[in-house]
Amino acid sequence: GRLVLLDEPTSALDASNEQAITDALAVLCQNRTTILTTHRPELLKFAQRIIVLDHGEIEADGPIEKVTQENDYLRRMFTGTA
Repeated sequence: GRLVLLDEPTSALDASNEQAITDALAVLCQNRTTILTTHRPELLKFAQRIIVLDHGEIEADGPIEKVTQENDYLRRMFTGTA
């Protein structure tokens, strides 16, 4: 199968270049297994499954709706609330 592995692909970009990369990734990742390491919520929106790691321990695992309910960090990232 096809595999795409990305490690913080937009970490050093300004907003306009980040958007261009995000748009390209949306196309690139179609019909491919994609493993993405990121702290950017914009990229997490594409994920079918998110695994949240903290010091090597799994803090949350599942679709975005589930992990944002279970994980305070992600909830704040996506909603701006505690």
